[in-house]
Amino acid sequence: MTEAEEAHWGAGHRAAWRRVLQTSLSELGFPEDATREALFLELETARAALLTLIGDLNNGVVPDYPPNLHLADLVRQVEKRAVG
Repeated sequence: MTEAEEAHWGAGHRAAWRRVLQTSLSELGFPEDATREALFLELETARAALLTLIGDLNNGVVPDYPPNLHLADLVRQVEKRAVG
């Protein structure tokens, strides 16, 4: 494959994945024109709410989780503390 063909293939590959992401977000209920900032804000709002809930379930103590801890892992922490 020539360098130009690789570049063309790479651009098509990225376009296909962008379409998959766009379709996925639409299926999850996000409007097609949702900005990256709006999605990030929603993620951070959910993360803050989960951390507050973890603190409530842990006598006001919120463990020092890494800031990039996946949202699903935070949900598992809430579940673990709620079940006990």
